[in-house]
Amino acid sequence: MIGSEFLRSRRRGRGWSLWAGALVLVLFVAQGGEAAQVVGGTVRHVVDGDTVVVQTAPRAKLRCRLVGIDAPEVSHRTREGRMTPGQPYGPEAKRAMEQMALRRPVTAEIHGLDRYRRSLCVLFAGGRNLNLELVRQGFAWAEPERWSDAPPGLLRELQAAEQEAWRAARGLWADPNPEPPWKFRRRIRSTGR
Repeated sequence: MIGSEFLRSRRRGRGWSLWAGALVLVLFVAQGGEAAQVVGGTVRHVVDGDTVVVQTAPRAKLRCRLVGIDAPEVSHRTREGRMTPGQPYGPEAKRAMEQMALRRPVTAEIHGLDRYRRSLCVLFAGGRNLNLELVRQGFAWAEPERWSDAPPGLLRELQAAEQEAWRAARGLWADPNPEPPWKFRRRIRSTGR
């Protein structure tokens, strides 16, 4: 009686979605974080090739870092107001993601959080895996540092897509020696340029 009364009151009130979200989070943690939470929404902003903002409800946004991949960096302004340099193919990777996802309905499979509290996601639009598609187009690497967060089957697909793009010299692979983003970030942190 008490449980059903609680559920009826939650269905009428605004707190129902909050309770449902909390329950999903508890189940996710209880299972050791292995089960993915799936949410739907619309991509409202593409930050760069591998990070998007998904609007999941009228006032709820999810910042998604595409898991298992790393796209070239784009130039951006820091909190201190200075500009950071970008990489070759950074703007192209961002544009490719915008063409595939911006203002489109998507499904995000969430596989945890990164150190910046972004949701680590596999993103789907129109039945296509956008993480895989960006690598296949040659605008991202299958990122070895993030593989522990990605679903196991996805890793093999990402590696195969990267090899396919490399053989075809697509996107950043047209450059004979492209610098991976993780090495670029390390170099920028240590030298400032």
